Amino acid sequence: MQLSVFIGRALGAGLALAVLLPAAAQAQATRYAAPTATATSGGCSAALPCKLGYAINGASPGDEVIVAPGSYAVQVALAPAGIDVHGVAGQAPPLLTGPDNLTGPFVLQVGGTLRHLTLRGTTPDQDTLVMDGGRAEDLEILSTAGDGAKVQTADVTTVLRDSVVVTESDGSGAAALKLREGGGGGRSGALAVRNVTAMAPRANAIRCEVGGGGVAYIFDERGDARVNINPDMVEIGALEEPEDIAAVKAMIEKHLHYTGSARAKQVLDTWDKSLKQFLRVMPRDYKRMLACIARAHEQGLTGDDAIMEAFEENARDLSRVGGN
Repeated sequence: MQLSVFIGRALGAGLALAVLLPAAAQAQATRYAAPTATATSGGCSAALPCKLGYAINGASPGDEVIVAPGSYAVQVALAPAGIDVHGVAGQAPPLLTGPDNLTGPFVLQVGGTLRHLTLRGTTPDQDTLVMDGGRAEDLEILSTAGDGAKVQTADVTTVLRDSVVVTESDGSGAAALKLREGGGGGRSGALAVRNVTAMAPRANAIRCEVGGGGVAYIFDERGDARVNINPDMVEIGALEEPEDIAAVKAMIEKHLHYTGSARAKQVLDTWDKSLKQFLRVMPRDYKRMLACIARAHEQGLTGDDAIMEAFEENARDLSRVGGN
């Protein structure tokens, strides 16, 4: 399954749009890692590269880590934070295989960039890659028994693009690619997924976990988004309501203002055409909940009382079980 979609979370319960991430911070130092390196101290120079774990986990925000081609049997979890980690352009992407005894993710990216790498997780229920902000591109992500990649909303846009994600897990809750809210939900950033192929022969290819409900706006350039969305759980329609149109356009304009994104400019410059390519997606349960709250308000209830009444009414609605 190939996905080309922009999705994100705005303040509160509503979902919003993202286009691209601001450029990564300028590199402060360049560190090198090699498959045969043994150094776990020093500056990780080109002449004396370090073991991969130290080269990445010992880097400072803004640093660049160049990973030489080859296979790496990594013995620690990797936690790149605000750094640029990448393979060598024009050469085969290095293969990074995680240890078989991790309880958390193999790679936890917090900001920065990952590119031109192959990541392989081997521990049952282990996430190969968790993204919390930042940009990842030109990756091959494989999990033998857990989730391939989890892309989370953050205080800035999280972007995964031009990559392949695969899980071999047969768990009912497993997925090659999971889209979810970071930090317990309610964060003001967004996430964007573009040109990503997700494959899961025995599990979910893509799983969206947005706990607070809300509305997603999908930029469906290829015209194939509907076939990749479960219509039993959500309502899918064109972007037609004036308030939705205004909100989406305002967010793209804001993104262009702060980032200078050429992609945002292209969408705005061809707005009449672009508008027809947007889809509005709302979970059926969330729509029903909004209707329940509106009826509670009509009964004179406000605040928490209205919400509690809505929850009780929704719980009595047996059709909720079937997602209708």
